[in-house]
Amino acid sequence: MKKKTLRGELLIWTFIAGIVPFIVGSLYIEKTVSKQVREDFGAYAQSVVSKVHTRINEGAIKPAYEAVTLLAVDENTAKLADSIGNQQIDNLNNKNNDIYDGFIKYTNIFSQIKGLAIGTEQGGYFEYPDYFTQLGYDPRTRPWYQAALQKRGKALLTDPYIMHTTGEMVVAVAHTVERQGRTLGVVVTGWNLMEFQREIEELKIGLSGYVMVLNENNKIIVSPRHKEWLMHTPEEVGLPVEILSTENGKIHQVNLEGKKQLICIDTSEESGWRVVAVMEEEELHKKVSAILFPVLLTYFATLVSILGFIFVVTQRYVVGPIRSLQGGAAAIADGDLTARVKNQEHEEFGILATAFNHMAGALQDSFAKIQEQNVMLYKREKEFQTLVENAQDIILRIDRQGRITYINPVFSLYSSHPVEALFGQNFKALGMPELFQNKVEAMLQMDKSGFQEQVLEFGFTAQKGCVYWLQAHIIPEFYDRQQPDTILSVIRNITQQREMEKQIARLDKLSLVGEMAAGLAHEVRNPMTTVRGFLQMLARKHPDSPNIAYYDIMIAELDRTDAIIKEYLSLAKNKAIHRAPANLNDIIRAIAPLMQADATIHNKEVRLQLGEIPDLLLDKQEIHQLLLNMVRNGLEAMPEKGAVCIKTYREEMEVVLSVADQGTGIKKEVLEHLGIPFHTTKDNGIGLGLAVCYSIAARHHARIHVESTSQGTSFFICFPIGA
Repeated sequence: MKKKTLRGELLIWTFIAGIVPFIVGSLYIEKTVSKQVREDFGAYAQSVVSKVHTRINEGAIKPAYEAVTLLAVDENTAKLADSIGNQQIDNLNNKNNDIYDGFIKYTNIFSQIKGLAIGTEQGGYFEYPDYFTQLGYDPRTRPWYQAALQKRGKALLTDPYIMHTTGEMVVAVAHTVERQGRTLGVVVTGWNLMEFQREIEELKIGLSGYVMVLNENNKIIVSPRHKEWLMHTPEEVGLPVEILSTENGKIHQVNLEGKKQLICIDTSEESGWRVVAVMEEEELHKKVSAILFPVLLTYFATLVSILGFIFVVTQRYVVGPIRSLQGGAAAIADGDLTARVKNQEHEEFGILATAFNHMAGALQDSFAKIQEQNVMLYKREKEFQTLVENAQDIILRIDRQGRITYINPVFSLYSSHPVEALFGQNFKALGMPELFQNKVEAMLQMDKSGFQEQVLEFGFTAQKGCVYWLQAHIIPEFYDRQQPDTILSVIRNITQQREMEKQIARLDKLSLVGEMAAGLAHEVRNPMTTVRGFLQMLARKHPDSPNIAYYDIMIAELDRTDAIIKEYLSLAKNKAIHRAPANLNDIIRAIAPLMQADATIHNKEVRLQLGEIPDLLLDKQEIHQLLLNMVRNGLEAMPEKGAVCIKTYREEMEVVLSVADQGTGIKKEVLEHLGIPFHTTKDNGIGLGLAVCYSIAARHHARIHVESTSQGTSFFICFPIGA
């Protein structure tokens, strides 16, 4: 991940500091300009509307009102009304020429008058210049007549209408004709709106704006864009209702002709006509954009210039000194503690450079001291690590959760799993017996005040099937807690010690028996010799005696007793032996015929597999006895057609004599007592054969170990070379 730089940070924050006011200012300016433009549009629209109202009032309504009012108060009009009575005038006559001339004068004065008419209270009617006549026509029933009566004494403006003859739009203005409080009739004029429409249509609001006019009954009488809307209400042509409901002088947004439009409406108090100024909102936005663009462009160019200036300044006066300091720091980080930075021309960076150089010097001095200490610590650590890694004892550390945090490589002798794979696993994965597991779990809950080291001894079956005796010292380790943080256990293999204790016990018993044999042999053998001699003498003297058989039995038993005494003497610890250089293979070959003969009698055999071995210091007679005892035991342990195999081979600094049978094996409980005098499984044995073998091996500084399965038993007598 790329790290941030001071220059970049400064530029970013300067940009943020500039862009935020830029955005806020832009929004404010846009709002202000938009408001001003809308106000300008409103003011302009209002001025246009005012012109329209002036044109309506001054150029249309007021002249029409004046013409009708003058006509209504003219005496000639009253005379005409009296003369018409209930007639419908359809032509001129001399009698009324003067009055008609007055009508003509009004039409000449007010050029927009499309015609004049008068209806009398008797139902008479006169119209100029058309001379309208219609059978049964009664002006009193017409709306303009009824409306004029309701507004007696005032001019009345009616809805516009389209003339059938010319197609022009005309508005009717009516006024009652009264004399001495009596209504003589109603005079009405038709006022042409075409000129008024042309003038209104020529008015423009911006590029797209225009003006519509609605009369007091909300009928459209001026529509520059849509002639088809004339004489229709906004509802009838689908225009938005805002055209009718918007407050006078207010600007309102509507959807008109599929576009967003702004409208400004004003209503004439005199005529009730509604003037609607319309302008496309997009045009207003274009005006706002035209004003904003140069302002914002100038603002943005200024911001970019400021950022560029800051970039140049920071590059020269900030980034350069910082890079110099950075280079010095990188050199120190790479191990060059002699690196220094040059003093800077600015006071602040100069102080920083001085402090940096002082720090570098202090680091150099401290590092030298630390390096010396680290060398010593490293040596001690390596010594300790070597000691632990090569220790023959298992060193185990367990954390509070029961996980293995360390175990030294020696454990691989007891397990097929790599030691490293045990790290982090629960300590129960070691396969230790429940006695050890329960004690560790109990210690993890132990209080500091109850601290006590525990020593356990237990049997452990390794992955390879071997059984070892282990002694474990379990030590709780306390740091900042009242309960142990870790458990340290040093586990020692005491299998050899146990075996040695058994051997010592066995040798002690052998020694005791030997001492008994040495003490009793001479005392017992002398009387036995005397008794045997007398028995032989009696047997020769009385060969025909009926007791001769008893003499033979007693002599045989005395010989057997003598043999037992000889066995006893073989167990004596201090028995004198005569060792001389000899080859074990030669001794075996010398007595092989004897052993083979003994085997053949029982339909069994003895096999020899003699390897190349060096000479040893041996007592041949004792080795004869050891071999005969071992082979005899093997032959007795097998059924017929079995074989006893005798092997010799060298294994490191030992010569191994192996005697293996094909019997059914030795039970576990019997194996533990092998070599103990008088311990036997034979019905006729006395339990001294193996005891004598162990005694002979001990006198030759050899050791015996046994491997027994259901397929047979092997005895291994290991003679040290040079002993």
